[in-house]
Amino acid sequence: DGIEREFTTNTFGTLTYEGVTSTGLYEVKATFDRLDTGSATFTAKNELRPSFEPERLSVGEAVTLTVKNQNSEPLTDVLVEISQLNERKVTDMQGRLEINLPEPVKYDFKLSKELFWDSQLSITPYGMLTFGEIDDVIRLGENITISVIDRFSRPQEAEILIRKPSGIVLQFAGSSHRYVPDNPGEYEVSLRKTNYESESMNFTVLPYAYDMDADMSAGNLRIRLTRLGEPLPYILVSAQVGSDTLEKTTNSEGVATFSVTREGEVHLTVNPANDNTLYEQRSETIDVVRSYDIVLLTGPIILIAVISLMAIISIQLGRRFFQEADGDGGESKGQIKKSRHQHSIVGQEGSNRKCRLSDI
Repeated sequence: DGIEREFTTNTFGTLTYEGVTSTGLYEVKATFDRLDTGSATFTAKNELRPSFEPERLSVGEAVTLTVKNQNSEPLTDVLVEISQLNERKVTDMQGRLEINLPEPVKYDFKLSKELFWDSQLSITPYGMLTFGEIDDVIRLGENITISVIDRFSRPQEAEILIRKPSGIVLQFAGSSHRYVPDNPGEYEVSLRKTNYESESMNFTVLPYAYDMDADMSAGNLRIRLTRLGEPLPYILVSAQVGSDTLEKTTNSEGVATFSVTREGEVHLTVNPANDNTLYEQRSETIDVVRSYDIVLLTGPIILIAVISLMAIISIQLGRRFFQEADGDGGESKGQIKKSRHQHSIVGQEGSNRKCRLSDI
């Protein structure tokens, strides 16, 4: 303002001046008896105080920059330069500027305004990692493909960590990895990358599935276990027959044999105590029905049929014989006896006594 004011230093030769109320160039002169006059200048400017929200910013999320002075008053027309985006923008009447930061890198902001000290700040938005399509339940022996993408579905190189049920952590790198679990249980997958928020998920690996066949022969119930056509040896099988519980281990052919001497339900449990963790526990109920060998039964049936047929034929022949004997006796009393040959020729009475095998 051009007004000159005088002040005196303290015993330490210092002076604190609190009268800087305007921006501009200030000149200071110091005088003392028998000493040369000294002079110096300083510049007074206002202060730019920038802030941004949200404080934890994600890629693709708009960031709002607000600039105020030392009195917390919003400042308009503050020039904001962002070198990484090659952009120059100014704040609005509320001292705000909205910017979209597309990548998870550090962005340097340079702020300037006439009569204000320049200010700088840096903002690093965090990227968001996520998984591509992935199954959350698979079978042992199957593989799982872990794909890493960002919120825009773009593949991202990242660190892939797989925690096994045993607690062992496997580490891989890349945008995709195919993994074949070697044990059933719960697995945890985590994704990590600098300037990206970590992401994790779980998936379950079920034990091997298998086929079970049962057949009954000569009082023996045979249970056969196979997987992909190959027999499964050394698998415990439990069979409950009535109040009795029987246990057998499959042999090299994958077969467990139980002696079952009565009909009824048999409750089967494979791997009852989950001792073999690689294979699932499985329960089934089957009905045991006594079977008969049709080949062995055919002979006796035919023999009985033949004997019965011969007995019927014999009875019919016997009846015929006695009927003819009775007819011959009647003729001797009042009629002339005809020869058998003549009777056969006439054929009147004889035609009524004929029979077919089907009538017997």
